[in-house]
Amino acid sequence: MLGLIRNNHYKIISTFKLLLIFFVFIGFAVLVFGKRNTSLLTVYSYLSIVGLSLSTAIRLRKNNTGKWDQYILTFPIKRSDIVKSEFITQAISLIVGVLITGILFSSFFAIYGFLFDRYIDTLLIFSSSIGISLFMSAVFFPFSYRDNKDRTEVIGIISLLIGIGLMIGIITMLNTIFKNPTDTQLIIIGIGVQVLAIVTYLISFFYTSSAFLRQEF
Repeated sequence: MLGLIRNNHYKIISTFKLLLIFFVFIGFAVLVFGKRNTSLLTVYSYLSIVGLSLSTAIRLRKNNTGKWDQYILTFPIKRSDIVKSEFITQAISLIVGVLITGILFSSFFAIYGFLFDRYIDTLLIFSSSIGISLFMSAVFFPFSYRDNKDRTEVIGIISLLIGIGLMIGIITMLNTIFKNPTDTQLIIIGIGVQVLAIVTYLISFFYTSSAFLRQEF
């Protein structure tokens, strides 16, 4: 398993480093020039968390269809372990994006003070961006494993749009149910969205593993 994760690391590291440098630069620009603009901070959180997740997913599966999947099966490796290693790598990428964004938020608040209307707003921003990333990944991997024409980027964009659509749909439904939610209700909602997204991600893992086990080359 560690060998598979290390192999995934080699596949994504070049693009991942470039994106990290890019997001560190943009984060520094937000701190210096954004001043008291919380909208820039919100946009940055979505770009960094979702952007890193999308890039990692695409790099993990790029050129991995068809002949590569057939070749890697010649090694004494369980198919489920191959899928598991990619889902773990994807989760690590998401955590890195969250940490980078958390550092920027902390630095922003230390310099300018807390400028959002409510403390709960930060939880909701992180909850929705993480939710989009998990929903996107949950859609991306099953489709990418069934793709034999290397349409990884197209599948990635479609998965991203579906992830965003699911999050918008959940938010719209919750706004309809809770007209004026209290902070406590918003906390419960934020946690609930995370639980739903994680469960969806896990279901996607088991489904992808099962589909890959049955797949013939």
